[in-house]
Amino acid sequence: MRYLLIILLFISASPMLLYGQVEGISAVYDDSFVEWVIVTTDTEDNDGELGLTYGLSSDRRTDWSYRIGDLSGEISQVSGSDGRLWRLTSPDGNINLRRVWSGDNSEWEISDGYQSIVLAVRYANNAEEWRIKDESVGYLDVFTLYERDARDWVIEESLGDAYRVEFKLAALFLAMFVATGS
Repeated sequence: MRYLLIILLFISASPMLLYGQVEGISAVYDDSFVEWVIVTTDTEDNDGELGLTYGLSSDRRTDWSYRIGDLSGEISQVSGSDGRLWRLTSPDGNINLRRVWSGDNSEWEISDGYQSIVLAVRYANNAEEWRIKDESVGYLDVFTLYERDARDWVIEESLGDAYRVEFKLAALFLAMFVATGS
């Protein structure tokens, strides 16, 4: 019985063992927002990657790929959605990133069909600080490390394991994408 309990504990903690907790993203290059390092708490220097895979035109970035440890997938604009709907795919299922108000990038719903959070800018006309609107589930704040510098983003959250790591990655992606005008 004791061994079964230990095995169940390792299985339930396995995602954290694979890639640690997501702490932020940082642009690989100072003058480009198409390649990012996903910073994690993993002490083995096993940070992840987020990068543009290809675009429909040179000025619009619509398809991205990510990897955090053994977890990998894509973030893509849903065809014909005019930027109002994105989909993050992962081995654990899809997460939709939907703009709440037409033509307004300041508020997004992130949902996997079972759970959802609404991510919104903290201050109007300032895409450098984001937070979830319903703080009854905990807090999640995404912000630039330095004011007026979109190269480094930090995520602070108390959601823990209540939401999959993909929700946190989706929040970081939206903040970066909207703020950099990608």
